[in-house]
Amino acid sequence: MKAVVLEKQHEIAVREVENDLVVGPGQLRIAPHTVGICGSDVHYYTHGRIGRYVVEAPMILGHEASGTVLEVGEGVEDFAVGDRVAMEPGVPDLSSRA
Repeated sequence: MKAVVLEKQHEIAVREVENDLVVGPGQLRIAPHTVGICGSDVHYYTHGRIGRYVVEAPMILGHEASGTVLEVGEGVEDFAVGDRVAMEPGVPDLSSRA
């Protein structure tokens, strides 16, 4: 999968990133087709930080996205493969590996 990666302040690259995570219970695999770059992404690019959070390693930009559900994990009831969805991960799952 291609992603826009902030390599460091003022340096962006479009590159391939691995997408080999297994869909677990309560999760979806979504094929993004449109991703927005928001003010926080621009701020990370121009300043290399937001408050105390400093970009110290490459970071994928863009978190407001839309796409199509490719896979549905066990226990997910409100989504089906093929559903078109919008995402804004404003509430993180701190147990997630990704």
